Amino acid sequence: RVPQLFAEGGFRLGGWVTVQRTKKDQMSADRRQRLEALGFAWDPLADAWEEGFSKLEAFKAKEGHCRVAALHIEDGYKLGQWVRVRRRSEGQTPANLLQRLNAIDFVWDPISGAWEEGFSKLEAFKAREGHCRVPDKFIEDGFNLGSWVHNQRTNKTQMSADRRQRLEALGFVWDPLADAWEEGFSKLEAFKAREGHCRVPQKFKEDGFRLGVWVGNQRHKNDQMSADRRQRLEAIGFVWNARGGNNLWQFKPGRSSL
Repeated sequence: RVPQLFAEGGFRLGGWVTVQRTKKDQMSADRRQRLEALGFAWDPLADAWEEGFSKLEAFKAKEGHCRVAALHIEDGYKLGQWVRVRRRSEGQTPANLLQRLNAIDFVWDPISGAWEEGFSKLEAFKAREGHCRVPDKFIEDGFNLGSWVHNQRTNKTQMSADRRQRLEALGFVWDPLADAWEEGFSKLEAFKAREGHCRVPQKFKEDGFRLGVWVGNQRHKNDQMSADRRQRLEAIGFVWNARGGNNLWQFKPGRSSL
């Protein structure tokens, strides 16, 4: 694939190659065979397309998808640029080439492709961690999943119904603070079921969760807590006063201490 104006050792090889293509039909069989044995590109555009496609196949085999970054270089080849050109020329691409691209899940819409990448990373996180409570700055396999999750929450009202349904089916957390509270409450319920009370030691952990700290926070935020949450806590015997329980008996002068 010699560039048109390329010179090799002072010889205008680009011009010579162009002449060979022009005179292909008049060329002797011997010369054609010698050129083809060398890998001569009769159609440089088709040949360049095949090179790009082969690099995309290699990328897909390695990464598992075709979401190529705009500036990505694959084995010295500007694959990101090749992919961008394919998207721009989709309407002019022959059907057989479109079929080959679609067969390996080519990403025609990079914005949609970016969303799908984030969703796949969230699926991996959920499979490993058992939940979708992703920390703000968490990186999943090189992908900024924490930022992606934050963006989904921010754009919730503008999101398509299909995407919302897919996220919710996965257990997506729209309100991380509310979800964190529910996790703490479920751990407290487990503690109460096992111990028979809600007097949780300050440094106690329930199944890896810092339940003692969570309980302390509920006491500290008692005045700002919603009535519904207070009722739920009191229904399982929550201890608001850490020193003596909900109904702490106080000594008064003249009263029996028994």
